[in-house]
Amino acid sequence: MSTKDSAQKQILREMSQSSARSPLFWWMCEHHDEILEAAAGRRLSWRHLLARFKEAGLTDLAGRQPSPSNARKTWLRARREVARLRDLRAAKPAVPRAPRAPADWRPTPLAVITAEPIAGPASEQQAVAAPIETAVSPVAGEDDPFAHLSPQGREMMRRIKSRMHEADRHLRLPNS
Repeated sequence: MSTKDSAQKQILREMSQSSARSPLFWWMCEHHDEILEAAAGRRLSWRHLLARFKEAGLTDLAGRQPSPSNARKTWLRARREVARLRDLRAAKPAVPRAPRAPADWRPTPLAVITAEPIAGPASEQQAVAAPIETAVSPVAGEDDPFAHLSPQGREMMRRIKSRMHEADRHLRLPNS
């Protein structure tokens, strides 16, 4: 493992491990399964383990060597925390991935509602749907940026542009 990888693991460890818990607690959480396997169902001899904790620099929250009672209680807390985290992971539903469209997928052309009424009595008039390809047709060679819009759309865009220009005029500084 490179130094960069170990530094990244150290940063992630510091982010996930609250300073409200002792180094001994976090070590016991990280090595929970190994401790259970080594104990093989037997009671742990905390007095003998304290010397090993001291050698490894594992302290209580105040930075002192833990007492046998403190070490035992810390182990019980670590076991409860590991069980709690495992229950949370088991209860958390897997996040479903969003379905992906095939590479050759293209959207279906939409319909544009036009204001042209259908021939007939006024009470039966309704809007006509026309495919986008026929309703929106850009005109090549025109300088009008709104040439691809319907006449109503062009007029609306020209009004908006005029209002924006008027608002800009009011925002300009006197010396500019």
